[in-house]
Amino acid sequence: MRKFFVTFFAIAIYIVSQIASAENFLPLPGAEEFPVAIEKAIDRAWQQRNRNEKIRSQHLREDGRPLYANRLILEIAPYLNQHAHNPVNWFGWGDEAFQVAKDLGRPVLVSIGYSSCHWCHVMEEQSYDHLGIAQLLNEHFVAIKVDRESSPDVDELYLLAVQIMGGHGGWPLHVFVNSQGQPFLGMTYLPPEEFTAVLKNVRDVWADNQAKVQELASSITDTMQTFGLQPSSEIEITKHEIDQFIAQLAEQEQQIFEFNAPVSRFPSESELFLLLDVAVRYEDNLALKLAEDRLISMAYGGVRDHVGGGFHRYAVDSQWLVPHFEKMLYNQAHLGRAYTQAYMITGKGLYRRVAEQTLDYVLRDLRSEQGVFWSATDSDSEGEEGTFFLWTRKEIVDVLGDEADFAIAHFGVTESGNFEGMNILHAADTLEGSATASGFGVAEYLLRLDNAVEKLRRHREQREHPYLDNKIITAWNAMMITTLSDASDAFGRQAYLTAAVTAANYLWKHAWDPEQQRLFRILRSGERGTHGRLRDYAYLIEAMVSLYDRSGDRQWLMRSETLASSMRMKFWDEQHGGFFSTSAEDASSLVVRNKDRFDEALPSGNSVAMRGLALLFARTGKQIYANTVDNTTQAFAAEIVQIP
Repeated sequence: MRKFFVTFFAIAIYIVSQIASAENFLPLPGAEEFPVAIEKAIDRAWQQRNRNEKIRSQHLREDGRPLYANRLILEIAPYLNQHAHNPVNWFGWGDEAFQVAKDLGRPVLVSIGYSSCHWCHVMEEQSYDHLGIAQLLNEHFVAIKVDRESSPDVDELYLLAVQIMGGHGGWPLHVFVNSQGQPFLGMTYLPPEEFTAVLKNVRDVWADNQAKVQELASSITDTMQTFGLQPSSEIEITKHEIDQFIAQLAEQEQQIFEFNAPVSRFPSESELFLLLDVAVRYEDNLALKLAEDRLISMAYGGVRDHVGGGFHRYAVDSQWLVPHFEKMLYNQAHLGRAYTQAYMITGKGLYRRVAEQTLDYVLRDLRSEQGVFWSATDSDSEGEEGTFFLWTRKEIVDVLGDEADFAIAHFGVTESGNFEGMNILHAADTLEGSATASGFGVAEYLLRLDNAVEKLRRHREQREHPYLDNKIITAWNAMMITTLSDASDAFGRQAYLTAAVTAANYLWKHAWDPEQQRLFRILRSGERGTHGRLRDYAYLIEAMVSLYDRSGDRQWLMRSETLASSMRMKFWDEQHGGFFSTSAEDASSLVVRNKDRFDEALPSGNSVAMRGLALLFARTGKQIYANTVDNTTQAFAAEIVQIP
């Protein structure tokens, strides 16, 4: 009898738990019911969720459970998970969403962002968590949410579309497309009233004149498909194009300086790498001056985190003082590399100091237990932008006591602050100037500064931290591996090389599939996500060659050649030359198979592929690498000559 009651009780608990589980979420307003398989998968994902993960929604029960859930709870990317409890019927990128749009005869909204994007968070809170806007979307559109870091090819494609339509790129990026993925309207952030008006206008125009919309979408797609196609005749590229670019850059920098133009400033590491390379290759003093001007300004400005090390993504002013406060792994990797190169060229201690502090920050705060590197930290904490990084004068006095006046003078701290009543720390003078003014030698001054900064850092650690995007991106990790490898040689720090080797071995074991000869782009919580894109292969080839150069271990050279072979097989354009961003297999949902050609926030996939193959040719003498580099150059030669 006792056994019967125990069994009955267990069954009853199971049934109740299943009923409670099934009743966890309300129907999404205005949306069709989920297929049974999707509903069960969402329920399983909720039960298996990370209990420490913050629910990003205002629609909560009294016990803190969310009222709504959508398909994004099934995705691997943190950015998509952040939208999993919006009342919007979000789809992830893929064929399912476009098939639903075709079946229902609806336009598609593709919304692209990333987890550390401040304005993406703002739009989510204002619009995507709004019941009225969610209902409008769910009733009249198919909504797709894309993580630009997981799917850079989708981001590239629709950024190009917005530019062709005469708009400006940025995030969150919103593009309206038809069920074939062909775009007809695009924009970035909009406040909720304007966004609602756009949704209603698109709804009405689609209902009243769909044929005209489809015609426009087809025309824009035709332009995208022919974009960048070059004449077949050979074009010679010489140092003239480099000189032309540097002259244009010098003129641009002079205009910003003379007019104190209120423009946002990005590190643009691609430009720094070119300038530093030209400075060495041709002993070009102008190139070196342009590079140093930017490196010094960033080193002293608020765009650098003077307490924790590393750099914010960009500054919103021309003086490099006020940043958007997110911190990206790729900026740390490429700026760490640029400062290392500048030190090797000039021997200036400032560059070594900044490089080492940047890399030490990454190893301390962005390295996982497995030795690979997380992607980014958010700009927001405690519900506000920059809170983690800002200081009042009183707080510094409270933390440092007798040492406060020293730090206040060094960082230009005032009672009124320089950002919404708070202080963004920055160097008020050069190190030499500050040391002279204080009566110390530079070495003694730096020792005192480091002691004060460490006390500030430990105090800051007690604050609520910005959100950490803990996905592993192969390309970004490869960038950091290359930088650590180079810095180990430049600074004689074996720990950097050890960290680089550990990360590279982890990627080779977990991101490379030897059976399919395939690289994966995203790793998170033991799962593989998106297949590798061109940049993942190209950057990892470069990283493996760097490890071979530092260690002499031929396994790194062999691995880089394996990657090069796979890269050429999956991405090479046999007809026009150059590399596609995406393999043919992964391009099935893309209306255009794009080529990553422009060096913007990151050096482009094609430029890094060329560099990696050139490095392999120099080390192996295999002509196929040199031929591929030459053919890639010709694929983009006309554009290089026209707009270097």
